[in-house]
Amino acid sequence: MTISRIKASLSIKTAVERYTNIDLKRYRNRQKQLNVNCPFHKDRNPSLTLYFHTDSWYCHAGCGGGDQIELVKRSFNLSLKQTIRMLMKDLCLEKGECNYRVRETKQLTYSRAHNHMLTSNFDKEVGEALLNLNDIKNKIISWSKQITSLNEIDEGLIYYLYHLKPKIEKWSEELSSDDYEIQYFSLLEVKINFKEALDTWLKTTK
Repeated sequence: MTISRIKASLSIKTAVERYTNIDLKRYRNRQKQLNVNCPFHKDRNPSLTLYFHTDSWYCHAGCGGGDQIELVKRSFNLSLKQTIRMLMKDLCLEKGECNYRVRETKQLTYSRAHNHMLTSNFDKEVGEALLNLNDIKNKIISWSKQITSLNEIDEGLIYYLYHLKPKIEKWSEELSSDDYEIQYFSLLEVKINFKEALDTWLKTTK
């Protein structure tokens, strides 16, 4: 039932546009099928065929094939369970219908997320972020144990570090999640805030 709802809401053409780096505008559109460069291997000559009338795909160079769900699964390197969970949220099928603006925002977000994964080692980035967060957390704990007088420390700095520790714990928990969406957005948050946290920590060591 869940899979059939996803397939009814997501065509193979839309799946390609949202969840892969394939730019369909580069190719000459055909009504029933289209040959494009396969995103799963270095493909100089278009070897992947999209079958619009059956919402399926097949790579003639050995990468396999399947339906739109399998395409998304392979693109994000997820399990079937994770893929279904992500698509249910993205297509607004989990908690009823969402409005057009929300749906378009989600589509854009996942397109950016996928492009990010294609150009970087996502698992490696998550691992490095966890190590960095744990390092700062341990330093904050060690530093706080060495404080002998609060009068020697800037009040704003104390406030910042006090609230940083639970944030680090929250980010660490989210980055350890098996939900790709949670991991992705948490990694973005960490990237935005980590430099500030690191700079603030360096001030305490001067």
